[in-house]
Amino acid sequence: MEKQCDNTAERGTQGSWIIGGTVVFRRAWTWAGPSCTSQSAPEPPVRDGQYQLFAYHELRAVPLPASQAQKDQGPLTAESDNHDPAHEDLLDPVVARFVVFRLKNLPAHDGRKGDVEISNAYDAIRPYATQRRIYSALLTSCRGRNAERIVVGVWRVDISNSDLAAAAGCSERSVSNAIAQLAAHGYVLRDPEKCGGKHSSQYYVRDEEGMMAIFRAAGVKFARKIGKGEIELFRAADEVTG
Repeated sequence: MEKQCDNTAERGTQGSWIIGGTVVFRRAWTWAGPSCTSQSAPEPPVRDGQYQLFAYHELRAVPLPASQAQKDQGPLTAESDNHDPAHEDLLDPVVARFVVFRLKNLPAHDGRKGDVEISNAYDAIRPYATQRRIYSALLTSCRGRNAERIVVGVWRVDISNSDLAAAAGCSERSVSNAIAQLAAHGYVLRDPEKCGGKHSSQYYVRDEEGMMAIFRAAGVKFARKIGKGEIELFRAADEVTG
């Protein structure tokens, strides 16, 4: 907990704290000590300029911006961007959970031959060509359809099942099956189709660097095909996950 309060003698002052990622401060203290010689109205210890003054004896919390809160929790993707305001989609708890998706408690690799060694985001889904093609088609759509960035490494794009199937060179039925498997490992999040499927489906897509950030954080080194579109991920035998 950090606290700071100061002002001229016998005048109202303001104190502030940072508690659990939230700036809290109070006005109208009485300071009996000597006045500060270098500063007559010190600023409260806040980040990104997010503070304000309240009436006498009021005590309120001023939330930090979502971008700052995300920074406090660690990087969401391969890099951080603390200058843009938080995207409104992050108010949706489903989207927010997708953004901070993490892999946990991965088993150690047992040395089985034939498993895929991970060096990029596509390696993990290499055993399933349809998943690779659909993921690639979604990333291409993000670049070519004026997609909207939610945070660094996560994009929102609207594309219909038929267009996605055509871009990936597969059937529309294959799209639904593959998306479910991609979602299980944090590649994509799909909102339900609007108006009975007559309009585009909305996807949140994590790019290659975003996926690799997740893999590195979990120590992912190998992927194994286990059938029905599913894979199992492994860390190296000598690594321990948190």
